Amino acid sequence: MSSSAAARIPAVLDLDGDQRALLAQALPTPDAAPPNVMATLVRHPVLMRRINALGGVFLVHGRLPPRERELAILRVAWRVGSLYEYGQHVVLGQRAGLTEDELAQVCGGKLTGWSAADDELLRFVDQVLTRARVPDELWSALNERFSLEQLLEFTALVGFYAMMAGIIDVAGIPLDEGYVAEWPTAVRS
Repeated sequence: MSSSAAARIPAVLDLDGDQRALLAQALPTPDAAPPNVMATLVRHPVLMRRINALGGVFLVHGRLPPRERELAILRVAWRVGSLYEYGQHVVLGQRAGLTEDELAQVCGGKLTGWSAADDELLRFVDQVLTRARVPDELWSALNERFSLEQLLEFTALVGFYAMMAGIIDVAGIPLDEGYVAEWPTAVRS
């Protein structure tokens, strides 16, 4: 782990057999280590199992197109200020086909320059995060592209990643080595 400040809830370093088995199920970082968030969550094995199961719905068993899923997660990361989530999902976003410009552009206050389809998805994320009612016209537009099952999953995805960002922030979990460790230059100010 690397951080200039000590974590409030540090990662477990002396793992028992059950904790080691749980961490073996986590998606590893580029250096093959378990992510710091999972190495911290393993302090509460029941909670980690449930979080891992729900996260697995989105990343492994979900019904969402990977590009749109990652676009939504990256927007959540930006909106809630989670550099940890942003850094982790830049890699997954690239694999899903997001361009460097899109990865930077998702981190901005104004939604300009996106296709109509991406704009709708990003506005949906913003609406869910502000707990504002999703306007009927936005819902209808999304429902033309996505099934009700997918829209339910998108809604849960936004909540899940906002929750994870909160856990990461409160626990003071440091960024993992090998991931993006800063916001895009174009949006820093």
